[in-house]
Amino acid sequence: MSKKKKKTKSSRGSRDKKKTQKPRKNRAAASKKQADGFKVDDKCKGCPALCCRYISLEIDTPEDREDFDNLRWYLLHKNVSVYVIDKKWHLCVDVPCRHLKNNQCEIHDSKPLVCRQHDPDECEFRNPDFEMDYEFRSWEELKGYMIMKRLSHLCTDK
Repeated sequence: MSKKKKKTKSSRGSRDKKKTQKPRKNRAAASKKQADGFKVDDKCKGCPALCCRYISLEIDTPEDREDFDNLRWYLLHKNVSVYVIDKKWHLCVDVPCRHLKNNQCEIHDSKPLVCRQHDPDECEFRNPDFEMDYEFRSWEELKGYMIMKRLSHLCTDK
């Protein structure tokens, strides 16, 4: 028996509740040429390209003082947040893709797999049911959560 290594999961856009993403069946049929030379999925028309404005990685659920101190360190940086969906913790960095122009992808035909697998029906722009369990944009917000959950003994800035 061999053990599988735990992979860090990357999620693009959606910050969604979906556990696995299915590849699109007919990518060409879902795209159409725009006048400015870009292609865009019909479902993405009118979207402010939220999924292209940040990167998000699933992280381990914090369990001890060191884990919460790492979260504190993340949250002391600009444009960083931590959020929880379905008991899964994520690190989010608000940084737009360098290939995003006028809310459209300049490299649509060769974009990374994580972008191609993104389901517009699950994104926060299109999905009215989208909701995070918790979102922390500062250490103070996370510390408030820790106090509420009786985890203040794990705070590192006492």
